[in-house]
Amino acid sequence: MPSQIPPAERLLNLVIALVNAPSSMSKQQVRASVAGYGDAPSPDAFERMFERDKDTLRELGIPVLTVDAGGHSDDVGYRVDLDAYTLAPVDLTSAELGVLSLAAQFWQDKTLRTDTARALTKLRAAGRGTRARATRARTPSRA
Repeated sequence: MPSQIPPAERLLNLVIALVNAPSSMSKQQVRASVAGYGDAPSPDAFERMFERDKDTLRELGIPVLTVDAGGHSDDVGYRVDLDAYTLAPVDLTSAELGVLSLAAQFWQDKTLRTDTARALTKLRAAGRGTRARATRARTPSRA
């Protein structure tokens, strides 16, 4: 028997699928293509799992929309409202970014090092113009 995907991983898989879908996804598409839903032993079990997961995502603040397929079809699809889900641009001053860089240098635990480096890269990329470049120039490297 294949190992079941944990609920948290299944939720993340659903968010990734709904965010990256070119349009809405039908329940059938979700069941066929999102890891964790094919494990449902019956159509009823899938329905309960999917409904529960949509409710959970909405409770977590992820705007899962139900959209009508249009026309005379009774089909509905699901997607994430990207306008409501996208974070506002991060606008840190050079001093704020410098403090975060300094704090990251103190985290020498190998398990945190990669995560902090990724976070700083994302924050630097979110910076605009000369502010981000000036901070990069002053931030010592961790060779």
